[in-house]
Amino acid sequence: MTKTKQGQDSDLDWKELEIMSVLLKKETHKREIIKEIKNRIPGLRNKPNSSLYLIFERLQKKGLITIRRIVGKGHKTFVSLTNLGLKQINKVLQWSFQLLAPSLIQSLLSNISAECQQFFSCAPSSKIAFIGPSLILNSESFLNMCDSCLYNSNQKRYILKGLHEGDVSLTNYESISCTFDDIPIKNGYFDNVLSFFTLSQLKDQNQRVLFLQELKRTLVSKGKIFLVELNQFRSFIYDSISSVTDPFNTLFSNNSKLHRFEVGELLSLLYKTLPKTSVSPSERAEFIFVKIQL
Repeated sequence: MTKTKQGQDSDLDWKELEIMSVLLKKETHKREIIKEIKNRIPGLRNKPNSSLYLIFERLQKKGLITIRRIVGKGHKTFVSLTNLGLKQINKVLQWSFQLLAPSLIQSLLSNISAECQQFFSCAPSSKIAFIGPSLILNSESFLNMCDSCLYNSNQKRYILKGLHEGDVSLTNYESISCTFDDIPIKNGYFDNVLSFFTLSQLKDQNQRVLFLQELKRTLVSKGKIFLVELNQFRSFIYDSISSVTDPFNTLFSNNSKLHRFEVGELLSLLYKTLPKTSVSPSERAEFIFVKIQL
């Protein structure tokens, strides 16, 4: 943990970092900073400006920003970055390059765990298929998440291999080799499917449509699909790292060009390909979660 000259902790949360990133080029009006932050982060758009004021005060106490007020008619407040603040941003970026992929996986699986359990409600005799990069499916976090739902030995679990590169071989999971348009399993077999980034890494819209149609074929009449896809997300760290390398390529050994969806774009694809289904999306920073009930 780093310390400021005043002896206070200078670790940054993501809101603090976003505010500081706006100040990298020049001193900026406080209102303009808030406007920029709200444009970047959809979850803050409906929050009152006052909800961000405490963050400015916190950054000032840490010695990371200075606040200059012009008193009089049309009272104005300007904010600038200190030398200590600039040094702290550089430290955060260096740390992010080293730890981004593991932290993304950890964050993703911790966010998805409760929702997955609630949505699937896996019965003792259910058949569930998993699709995703080996870095996720081989992770301890993924195994712990799934083992918490293991009711008894009658529950069957499958890994659909071939849609993502990388070897996945797990105890109590049966592996099935497949392609985006050919999953060698009979009609109406799976109860649930959990897929990580499959639509995002397929080459084009035609492949995505064929994959969804094939997935639907393998599911029971009231089967469920939980999709996790990449979001059109912006943040200071993400944009900074993306200018050098795609941070998500660490999850994919084939270094494919990954597609990031806007929520409306993804919903349009799903409604067109899977009509008469219940589709519930939610944005989680870099990710979009979509729950589909056939």
